[in-house]
Amino acid sequence: MNDIFFSGIISLVIDLDKVYLDNFVLEDYDEFDYNHKCTIMELSNDIDARNYLYDVKGKMDAVKRRSEDNPLNLAYVAFYNDYPIGIITLSYINREYYISYGILPEYRKQYLASLLLQEFSEYLFTTYPEIDALNLSIVEKNTGSVHTAKRVGYERITNTRYSMKR
Repeated sequence: MNDIFFSGIISLVIDLDKVYLDNFVLEDYDEFDYNHKCTIMELSNDIDARNYLYDVKGKMDAVKRRSEDNPLNLAYVAFYNDYPIGIITLSYINREYYISYGILPEYRKQYLASLLLQEFSEYLFTTYPEIDALNLSIVEKNTGSVHTAKRVGYERITNTRYSMKR
């Protein structure tokens, strides 16, 4: 009986580094994890991701560093059907929460970004009562992300800022 109890504790500890959404598993970003490194490298090499996310690895590392001061800075690699499909982050900047995400090219145009953003936003509002609003910063020419934000229910605040309130 102790063996069963002990193995349950180990699986619980392992799962602390993951968030289970309805359709996705989010793994805490680990720069040494092979799947995470490959996902970051593929996004970094993609022209569209570079144009909108800029330095993907730098962004992920910065969010992880900020999490040392505020645990509501979150950086994840998103998995769908056991395959890494991109990244999603939450950053606390100037007393506001910003979500940033990037989807690998082969998974775009399948509405996975919309589904991921919707589930992640719902998770944040449910799990963290201190979050009253979530924001997205989207360059106007990134029409895919503009449509994604609107599809999920984010409202345009300025030319580049979209927001969703609790």
